Amino acid sequence: TRKESSAASDVYKRQGYDYQPDDFNYSMLGLSGRFMFDQNRDSTNPKGQVIQFPEKNVIITPIYDSIASLDNRKRIIAWDIKDTNGTVYHFEEGNIFLKSINTIFKAGGTQQELVEDPGNNSEKYTETWDLVSVTSESGDQITFQYNRPLVEIGSTGNYWAFNDYNCTPTDEQVAVVVEGSSAGYNPNESVVTYTGVERSYTELTKITSSQGYIDLIRSNTQREDTQFEKYALKGIKVYSTATMTPTLIHDIEFIQDYLAVSYTHLRAHET
Repeated sequence: TRKESSAASDVYKRQGYDYQPDDFNYSMLGLSGRFMFDQNRDSTNPKGQVIQFPEKNVIITPIYDSIASLDNRKRIIAWDIKDTNGTVYHFEEGNIFLKSINTIFKAGGTQQELVEDPGNNSEKYTETWDLVSVTSESGDQITFQYNRPLVEIGSTGNYWAFNDYNCTPTDEQVAVVVEGSSAGYNPNESVVTYTGVERSYTELTKITSSQGYIDLIRSNTQREDTQFEKYALKGIKVYSTATMTPTLIHDIEFIQDYLAVSYTHLRAHET
């Protein structure tokens, strides 16, 4: 039975069937919905046809890379969603998942790395899509500009592929060493496993229309509530382009603070 199932699975893979299709959701400017791809694939629809849940009178069009990958599959590089008024919402690649790595350290004392497991590192994928433009049927357009921050490796002039990293202690366990192992720790030695996830994200920096534009200003000080280098939104500046020279009409500053509550304070309010 297992051989037959495996053989059937191989056939399904060769024919391009996907029995766990991605679940897509969109939300912008009062319009939202959900959709998936079906199994009806051809040269025009290499991922299948879009099926909406529930069905809506909007047209969702994936835009594919002109060059197929090594496995002869075309990658989606953008989306167009057209509503009932003829307005087209254009999306391009936003946040990217790069890889997940599991690392085991000795628990207590000097942290010595013992094992590195690539974990979920089979293939990077796009997690979110950024709204890049909104174009009305008459041709009037609003555009959204984004920046993908670069994080330098020391002072080398080189940069990491990722700009967001989160590490979570996942488990503390007793290590069992197979005879002849060169992992570097002893039987029954306490170890802790960490999971680190690398991502590349984008930040909205500017919104432009026929009437003017909005600049989103980032702080120069790193945020305290993230594990990796990130900078808070400091404020926004709104400009009018009604005249030849852009005119600043609103300058709004954001003030952030962090909640700091001591353990003693928490205990004092326990009941």
